[in-house]
Formats: sequence, C-alpha cells, structure tokens
Amino acid sequence: MTLTDEQLRAAATSQHVRFLLNGVEFVIIRSEVFDKVKALLDSDHQELRMMLARSSEGNGWDEPGMEAYDSYPTNP
Repeated sequence: MTLTDEQLRAAATSQHVRFLLNGVEFVIIRSEVFDKVKALLDSDHQELRMMLARSSEGNGWDEPGMEAYDSYPTNP
C-alpha cells in the first residue's frame, strides 16, 4: 500500500488518515497513539477499580443505608 504525500504529512503531524480499501474503511494513526488506545482497550482496569473502591469507602459510600443509591427508578 502506498500513501499519498498528503496522507504521510497528516500521519506525521499526529492526524489520522482514513481510506477505503475494497469497501472497508481503515484509519492509520501514529504508533504512540495506537499504543495508548490499545492499553486502554486491553487493560482489565483492575487498578482503576481499586482506586474507585478506596474513593467510595473514603467518602462514606459503604456506610449503612447508602445501598438506596445503588438502584435508580426506570421512569423518572
């Protein structure tokens, strides 16, 4: 596959490049952008869940009676 000069300049300046090939749309991005997104998609987010749990505990969301906030009415 060969990119045009315009597409190469766009990719070099951290812009995405969209193109169609056999009816399928593709996007080319710089590898460091891909790595950041891939890490977000691949991660099981265990560390984030632990930080949220500590934050909830620290703000009193685990105290008795707070379970009333765990469900919401379906019709306001």
